Amino acid sequence: MAHHTTTKQLNFLSVFLLGVDGIIGSGIFLMPSRIYAKLGDLSMLLMPLAGIAVLMVALCFANLASKIPGDGGAWLYTYTAFGRFAGFEIGIYTWLLGIITMATEISAFVTSLRSVFPGLNNHSNYLLAALGILAGLTCLNLSWD
Repeated sequence: MAHHTTTKQLNFLSVFLLGVDGIIGSGIFLMPSRIYAKLGDLSMLLMPLAGIAVLMVALCFANLASKIPGDGGAWLYTYTAFGRFAGFEIGIYTWLLGIITMATEISAFVTSLRSVFPGLNNHSNYLLAALGILAGLTCLNLSWD
């Protein structure tokens, strides 16, 4: 079997932004008005607090990455610490979370566009816009080697 090496590397900013996406995610599109309605001006503290939480998660991953060399992220760290089954579970959960997160964020984004594009209130147009965004992001991330 050939040995595969990764050509792309994640730096601290990339890991930090992945954490922002994981913690804040689609809530940035839909939740601020709801949170402000309930908490008032106190809600302005929540985004910086979420940023601090993301920073702590990013620092934990940076620490693990410095101690456990190799590709695999959370799967590799769990596999190394707890074995195959725990690593498998984290791998499956990470895969499912990625699918659910992408669907939720695209849906939230298209929902937030409804105020600018009233045609998106039609279910068919909404679905086409969501699928178009998904296709566009897929093409953007394909490697055409």
